[in-house]
Amino acid sequence: MNELWEETGGEKEYQRLEEERKAKEREIEEGLARCSVCGEKAGIHKFGIDERGIWIGCCRTMDCTRYVEYHSEGWSIEDTARDWNRYNGGLFRVVRIVKRKISKVIGRREREWRRMEREEREKKIQSRNRLRELLGIKEKVVRKKWWKVW
Repeated sequence: MNELWEETGGEKEYQRLEEERKAKEREIEEGLARCSVCGEKAGIHKFGIDERGIWIGCCRTMDCTRYVEYHSEGWSIEDTARDWNRYNGGLFRVVRIVKRKISKVIGRREREWRRMEREEREKKIQSRNRLRELLGIKEKVVRKKWWKVW
């Protein structure tokens, strides 16, 4: 069997092609834009049968995983890398950063509003309990829901 490989040069050719493919993948990976969320290097990940699916990105945080560039069968690494670089560089990167900062501010404000509403509800409950105590009511009045009456 070894004689056949040496005679046809198939093994050497296969190894050369495999090394070229790996070198090309390394070159593409080095040319990837950094993650727009955490600023770390992105990686190329293959999945599926015969590694036909490709996703590029980083998965260090939950926000990072939102921006993973995912392509299933039929896409090349070059196409996926081009899309990743396009969406994580230039104007797209700026827009993503601005949107993320706005959502954090709005989210913070929403959390603050929910906290204030929760505190108000707790104050109402405490005042009701205090009033019950003063009036000597020991049982809690249970109201039936209107949809459970029928």
